Order: sequence, then structure tokens, then C-alpha cells
Amino acid sequence: FPQFEGSFDAPFRDLMMVGKLDHHFSGSQSASLRVSYQKNTSREGLRNDPNIAIGGPPSESAFQEATNKNLSLQGMHTWLMSARSVNQLTVHFNRFDNSLDPTSQGINLRFPSVVVGQNASTPQAVRQDRLQIRDDFSTILQGRGSHNLKIGVDLNPRIAYNALFDLFKGGVFIYDQDDPSLSCSSPTSCTTSVPPAFALQGVGSTAENGTTAWQAAVYVQDD
Repeated sequence: FPQFEGSFDAPFRDLMMVGKLDHHFSGSQSASLRVSYQKNTSREGLRNDPNIAIGGPPSESAFQEATNKNLSLQGMHTWLMSARSVNQLTVHFNRFDNSLDPTSQGINLRFPSVVVGQNASTPQAVRQDRLQIRDDFSTILQGRGSHNLKIGVDLNPRIAYNALFDLFKGGVFIYDQDDPSLSCSSPTSCTTSVPPAFALQGVGSTAENGTTAWQAAVYVQDD
């Protein structure tokens, strides 16, 4: 299939940003705010599709765009209550997004020597949210010896998970022999002289709009 051969760009891009603000209300109380964001994208041509192990290497139209985004917001308050005691309150929110998108829209033709058209395993997407509230108190107790007492609570009132896993939506045609006369004017318009062995068509949607959980933990530590 020389018409589908060539050198294709497969760039990887990574963007990272971090910002932090510190403020001292007094000699005993301070607060900080930290924001970080990361986004990376890559263009991939999978030699073996994990969801359908039929067909040759992908042409440029059958690549996928992978995107990962991570947003983190954290606020912290520190209170030096005395020469022996300190309390630290932390609130943290994290959001992670992952998506796999096709580089073209349309049908997917899978020959023994080449795969043409929309990537059959796209689109896919995952979003995870987590809200965490944590409070840690530490003090030094004097008595029969010295004790470093630590008490804390860790609350995760929101852990949310959303997902999308749509396969074969554009139609997948599987061939048991190559067709040298294959020609495609676009990812949705191809001409072939060989009939497919069988075809697959995904229906409906696998979008999962909300699995939410929460967690709570406490601890006491004496050193």
C-alpha cells in the first residue's frame, strides 16, 4: 500500500505551570496557596490495537491523539499555637483528565497489511476529581519524659469518576486479504474491490456520568 506509506509527525508536547503565594498574618500564623497545571499531548500510531487484534500497522488517518491534563489547587494554614504546639490545615483539590481522540472521523478498514480510517478505539475519556481536607495537630508533652503527640483527621468528601469508552462507532470493516486497488478520497469515502469478511458497529454510549465516593480517616501518634 504505497499510497499510505510515508513519514508522519508524532510530536509530544508537555506544558507545566506552577504558582505559589505565601502570606504571614503574624509571627504565629501563615498561609500559602499553590496552583499547578500540567498538560501533555502526543500523537500515536498503535501497531497493535488493544481492543481489536486484527489488521496491519495504521496509516496516518488511523492515529490517535492522547491528552493528559492535571490541575492541582492547594491551600494551607499554619498556626503556631505555642512554643510546643502547632496546627496545620490543608485543603486540596485535584482534577485529572485523560482523553484519546481520533485523527480522522469516519469508517475503519482493517486489512492484513494496513489499517485505514478512524482509529477504532476512539474516542475515550476519563475524569477524576478529588477534594481533600486535612488537619494535623502536633504538640510536645512534658511529664515522665517527653512525648511528641500528633493527632489528625483526613477527609475526602468528594472522589468523583466519569468515563467514556466508545468503540467501533464509525463502523469497522475487517478484511481477510489485502486489496492493492484500495483508494480513499477521505476517511469516510474509500473504494475497494474486495468484500469484507465481517463488520462491527458500536451502538449507544458508554458514558458514565458520575461515580462518587468519600473517605474519612483519623490518626493518633505518640513518639
